[in-house]
Amino acid sequence: MKLKKLTNILQVVSVILCLAIIYILFNFAPRISVQIVADYKQFQQFIYPWLIMFWVEGLPIVLCGLICIKLYENIGNNEIFTRENLRLIRLIDKIVFILVLIVLLANILSIYFYLVYNIGFIILHLAYLLILLIVHLVLKIVIEIMENGVELKEDQDLTV
Repeated sequence: MKLKKLTNILQVVSVILCLAIIYILFNFAPRISVQIVADYKQFQQFIYPWLIMFWVEGLPIVLCGLICIKLYENIGNNEIFTRENLRLIRLIDKIVFILVLIVLLANILSIYFYLVYNIGFIILHLAYLLILLIVHLVLKIVIEIMENGVELKEDQDLTV
């Protein structure tokens, strides 16, 4: 019962976080893009690239949150070490790795095209990149543990 209650709470938190990110993308991303262009008049034509960058970096996070909701549902049903959960965690890992590449490309392009003169923004984006890399590495460890757990569970199911 404790596990079911915990997974229900995690599902609600994931839904709230996904909705918050979507709200930020719809409400604040356009404002931030306009503000960046207003602060740097030489970038008047770059309002849409900024907006696209926010959306391209935000939507994969929402997708990961939605996948986590399904993962929590499986765990709440006491289906922990299953191939389905392993597949979901691998999918999240792939999305995080693609997001790492997107953020890295965004950093390189923004520096190359001088889209960012504010060193604080570059440092913030690099910190975001490092956090994503750490999440990716932790997911790799979790995937290895899950693979071993699934194999042990399948072996145990065969012997019983």
